[in-house]
Amino acid sequence: MPSLNAGALRALPPQLLGQGSGALNFVRQLGGAIGTNLLAVMSERRGQLYAHAFAASQDTANPATVDLLRQLLSYLLAEGGVAEGGVAPGFGAESIGLAEGQRLGYALDYLGRMLAAQAAMMGYRDGFLLVAIAFVVAIPPAWLMRLRPRPAG
Repeated sequence: MPSLNAGALRALPPQLLGQGSGALNFVRQLGGAIGTNLLAVMSERRGQLYAHAFAASQDTANPATVDLLRQLLSYLLAEGGVAEGGVAPGFGAESIGLAEGQRLGYALDYLGRMLAAQAAMMGYRDGFLLVAIAFVVAIPPAWLMRLRPRPAG
């Protein structure tokens, strides 16, 4: 940042350096605030787009979804999940029993959370890709600033 500031202020005459520095800092902070806001909005919207796309592909015709739900239901019936009788192991007499529909509900909830996490990650990936493109686009103007000679005077 200091070299970009110096490059931007180099074109100003000495009597305007104070005003130029203040304007540069204001524009840099304003741009950072707007850029951060746009990045957050874009990441959130792209995450929602991915969530809708992922949710649309989850049905009984998708063998990966069916296999995952079978694995989750078998886990809920296993030792670490819910015992065969539908009672959570290790909770004694006051434990809460889970019916078949409840087990399926837990499995579907887990699938939904997993899809939401993947969709958010894809939205963040798109946001960081946008930031990388913006930096690549900003490199040539920064190099051109360095090549300009300082005005005499």
